[in-house]
Amino acid sequence: MFYLSTNQCPAHRKQELAKIRLRLTQAAPTLCISTQLIEAGVDVDFGAVIRFMAGIDSIAQAAGRCNRNGRPEPGLVHIVNPRPEDERLDMLPDIATGRDIAPRILDDYRNDPASYANNLFGPQAMSEYFQYYFFQRKDEMAYKISAEKIGHADTLLNLLSKNEISVADCSRKFGTAPQRMLNQSFMTAAKAFKAIDAPTQGVVVPFGKAGRDLIGRLHGSFDIELEFDLMREAQQYTVNVFPGVLKKLRDAEAVKEVKPETRILTLDSRYYSLLFGLSTEPVSEMEMLYVG
Repeated sequence: MFYLSTNQCPAHRKQELAKIRLRLTQAAPTLCISTQLIEAGVDVDFGAVIRFMAGIDSIAQAAGRCNRNGRPEPGLVHIVNPRPEDERLDMLPDIATGRDIAPRILDDYRNDPASYANNLFGPQAMSEYFQYYFFQRKDEMAYKISAEKIGHADTLLNLLSKNEISVADCSRKFGTAPQRMLNQSFMTAAKAFKAIDAPTQGVVVPFGKAGRDLIGRLHGSFDIELEFDLMREAQQYTVNVFPGVLKKLRDAEAVKEVKPETRILTLDSRYYSLLFGLSTEPVSEMEMLYVG
């Protein structure tokens, strides 16, 4: 049995995936429990997939890990619709919306598969799914921006189109609207936009001997900003954590800054598990002492 999660650093996940692939090539019984990361281009080939209800696109991605290599015997994809109390998606609105819409497509497909060209993951089904998906989230499609970010509440769509709020503000200040063809606030929009709205902080973790040695070299480095090779190596041993998790780690004194003001943090070895990765509580015995 194996577990995969973004709480594990890339080097850890690669090690686990190598073990999984070896067992699968040997046709050995193998169970992998994973978060959504398994859907992002992970090349594994299981005989069956069990997926909690999600968007049709996510179900299709999970199904791509089932009979990936086209064996003669068909693979099976099971979709489980859990009780609300068994799954918390309060902080994952994208997944929650997809989960709520998917049963409608599944029901329509079951009743009339020909309307989707007998292909649940084909263009017709996907097109209808995303029409429902984006209609349900139409109020978010303008990409709202809070007043804390740019000084007034607005949307990216408005900033890059008519920019009415800024134009009106200019008129109030100077008594006339700006006399130019383009009134968009390109720089403000660029600063406010985030391709992935995830305020995470990287933490270098002591996975294996290589990870522990890396942390020692990071703390012993004279000028970390000049250690480009060291920083590249650290990417394989870094876990990105959200503010709430980072606060718990700081409160527990489980993270230490490599150098003042570098924002490079390393994790106490007691807070990293060889089974499931980074934890906010001690999960192992101390293996090393930081010296710095």
